Amino acid sequence: MQRNTIAFNPVSGDYDIVAFNTIEQNALTLSSFGLTVKQAKVYLALVSLGTAPVGEISQLSKVRREEVYRILPKLEKMGLVEKTLTTPVKLKATSVDNALSILIREEEEKAKNRLIELKNKKDEFLHSYRKGSKDDRLSSGEQFSIITEKAVALGKIEALIENAKTEIEYCVSREKLAQFTRFFSETLKDSVDRGVKIRIITTPPKDEDEIPRIFNKAAISGKAATIRYLNNLPNHFLTIDKSEVIVATSTSGYLADNSLLWSNNVPHVMGYKRLFEELWNSTVESASLSNESEDQKLLTFVSQLKPSTHLILLYETSGAKLKVLFTYAKQALENNEAFVYVCSEASVEEIKAAMTQFNIDVKKYEKTRALKVLDYTQHYIIDGKFDANNTQSLWTRYHKEALANGFKGLKVTGETSCFFKHNLVKELVEYEKSLHGKLDLPIVAICAYKADQAMKQENQVNLYKELVKAHGSVQFTWVDQKLGRIAIS
Repeated sequence: MQRNTIAFNPVSGDYDIVAFNTIEQNALTLSSFGLTVKQAKVYLALVSLGTAPVGEISQLSKVRREEVYRILPKLEKMGLVEKTLTTPVKLKATSVDNALSILIREEEEKAKNRLIELKNKKDEFLHSYRKGSKDDRLSSGEQFSIITEKAVALGKIEALIENAKTEIEYCVSREKLAQFTRFFSETLKDSVDRGVKIRIITTPPKDEDEIPRIFNKAAISGKAATIRYLNNLPNHFLTIDKSEVIVATSTSGYLADNSLLWSNNVPHVMGYKRLFEELWNSTVESASLSNESEDQKLLTFVSQLKPSTHLILLYETSGAKLKVLFTYAKQALENNEAFVYVCSEASVEEIKAAMTQFNIDVKKYEKTRALKVLDYTQHYIIDGKFDANNTQSLWTRYHKEALANGFKGLKVTGETSCFFKHNLVKELVEYEKSLHGKLDLPIVAICAYKADQAMKQENQVNLYKELVKAHGSVQFTWVDQKLGRIAIS
């Protein structure tokens, strides 16, 4: 049964009914920020009361008066409670927002001190443990091992970098390299300071190359670390000196997301050393990357999109939009994937005619059920109403149909101008947020937005900001003199 009490509201100047069960529930949540449950109850009671003596705090919090007297000095020391200059003395709580900030800073400081303590203990432990230990003797023999736990894998990689004497060579995708550099920045810097040389082969950047900036931030000079680029990497592997190698069992995911094979078997290590040298001789410097045409970059980008990817296309002209979306559609159809295009700026027939001019065989793909071109009234706004759940159900249906018809998968795109036309911008934002940036379905989706619509304020909704939150940062940018700017996030 819920218990209620009456508390003074300093904002309204009146008395409000406060549910005790609410204080108890909130106290349990607040206790995860470093307070005890009783401390949280006392604090929350005082927040509800505004300014109050100990007796009222005890009554509302259901914490005994003598315990309240013991708790209050601790809360005051933490900066959550302050005394008023009145007679008798009353107490006042800092705002919940400020209190949470204070508690988070306190936890950050504790975590920082704990990490320092653990690092010191690690050095002491390893110094004493490694002396003649069985573990040390085993590591001198030739071994192979599979590492399946992420924490163990990260620890192994860090140990390899720490023990490197002359060289570290890494062949890895851009995503994994960025994470690797950030995660091991201090350890990499220490190795460079010892004179270790680092060579890295990675995939080319789609726009600005952030890796050199990450290295500079970690104080790793360009002379110590050399990065070169290759479009297709046969595998991801890390070699240390000429003694050890770690090989990823899968190129998907991020660092240590999948099992790793470690070995110090000399023929095995030297095999990967030779592979690295062969790849290195095929790489290019970053300056050479600009030779790739914009069309090639666009085709490369759309061909690398993976299932469950949800993107926005921001375009300035219809020509720019169609070039991107038709390149995307053509690549999917030629790869034996089904494709759905929902249009709202032009009619279905106009889109089909434009596709034909783009050398997409519309009749053939429609006959094989690979291609659907739909009006927005068939998918988004049906009978004048938009229902997000219904829209997502349709995407699910199209995906099931694609698989049933023997296609490898489904890629889709939808023009969003219809939402602006029907004054459904807020509903559009909620729909985009509901997709959470990553679709539950294994399909690729690009939502097309006209720049002048996405950039303007609509009913105090900063649409572009909300779209970026839902979709992530810009991954591909293209400025065409004739067609205008294109950005895919």
